[in-house]
Order: sequence, then C-alpha cells, then structure tokens
Amino acid sequence: DIGVSSSPEGLTIPSFYGNDRKPKKVGETNRNLSELVGNAAAAHGKVSINATSGFSNVQERIWQHSIGGYQVLHKWLDDRRKAERVLTDEDIAHWRRMYAAIAATQELEIQVDDAIDAHGGWLKAFSQKYSSSESVISTIGSVIGKRGRAKRALNVDDMLADL
Repeated sequence: DIGVSSSPEGLTIPSFYGNDRKPKKVGETNRNLSELVGNAAAAHGKVSINATSGFSNVQERIWQHSIGGYQVLHKWLDDRRKAERVLTDEDIAHWRRMYAAIAATQELEIQVDDAIDAHGGWLKAFSQKYSSSESVISTIGSVIGKRGRAKRALNVDDMLADL
C-alpha cells in the first residue's frame, strides 16, 4: 500500500484502489462519500476520483472535516483535478498523511473540550474572575504534548481580560 506506514491507534488509513490516477471528479456531487456503511459514529465509504479509482474505507467524520469553510480532503483532491494533475505515489501518500493528521486533530479536540468542561466550561476555565487559567492550560498542555505550545497558544487571560 502507498505511503503511511503507521497510523494513530485504532485508525485504519484509507487504501487507494484502481489504476487511473487522474482525478476527473472528487467524491459525489454533494461532497458525500459513496457506498456509505456503518452507524453514525463509525460510518465509512469511498471517495471516487474517477469512474474506476479512489480511496476506500474513508471515515465520514474525517472526510467531512472542514477548516475555513473548506472540506480539507475534498479540496486537496479537487485542486489537483482542476490542475489536471495525475496523482503520484507521493500525492497519494500525502493525502493519506493528511487523513491521519485530521483524525489525530479530531481526537485532540475532544480531549481539549473534555479538559475545558472539567474546569467549568470556557468562561470559568479561562477567566481570572473565576479561577486561574493555569490549571486548564496545564491540562490542555498535557493533552497536546510536552512541546510548550499550549501555554503560548492559549494566552487566554489576556484575551478574556475584559470579561
């Protein structure tokens, strides 16, 4: 299989199927997956790039992930379709790495939301009026990792000083 030799625990990375690597369409016209199966929490299907090729075993929640109003995985493939570019092995591996990164991001979002809820919600977790935000930032920092990003990225005492 092309690219991604490991994936986040419990995540199956989609496989590329077919031999025609030129995107002529990306997914269904409504940007949904085809051949969708499974329940709401674990629904998965196929992303077609043309009549005979695409990605199989794509989780719907990851395929539907949007940033800035753009469905990330769809946009990346569609940009290559518009450029009339044939997908290389590296392109397919890159798309699969993006898929894994989105899955990991969604898991972190859940953990961060849980940490904020455990500290009384957004207002209480981050407002000096109610408590020091250091404990929630520390908790979020441990969720994100020991890279020191949480404290720098979440200087929320300054952001919420006017509350």
